[in-house]
Amino acid sequence: TAFFSASEKSAIITIECPNHPGKILAFELFRHETKLTAHVNGEDIYYTLDIGMKGNLGESQCGNQHDAMDEETIHKVELLVAEEVKHNILYAFHMFQGLQVDPGDFAAKLKAHEPLAWERVKEHWDEATFPNVSLLPSVNVTIESIGSHK
Repeated sequence: TAFFSASEKSAIITIECPNHPGKILAFELFRHETKLTAHVNGEDIYYTLDIGMKGNLGESQCGNQHDAMDEETIHKVELLVAEEVKHNILYAFHMFQGLQVDPGDFAAKLKAHEPLAWERVKEHWDEATFPNVSLLPSVNVTIESIGSHK
């Protein structure tokens, strides 16, 4: 739930090195902004989650090759980290839906920004509405510095 509400202070996100399969790179998150927005389209309710992340590329099992990455490789790594974050967010979101448990932010956003829709669904939010809403995450990752630690 930390990424839904921007309560995560720092994190390590690991991905497989794009140039060395089987080797791991670690992205050290040190700042992020999160915006969860409720949307209503007729009877459909969905959410967008926009996340901007900044951090460093830290631990590397790829040797010293990443101390001097070119811009194209850095961009590729940023996209891979973003995809990993999206995957983790959607996994957690679907787990909450399967348990019929709103982690807290979704109902509150709907109530605050779409009060008429909230009035229509509040009586059956946990068991019928929340398990069927969609989440569309968008993640933008910026690597600010590179340094491998062994």
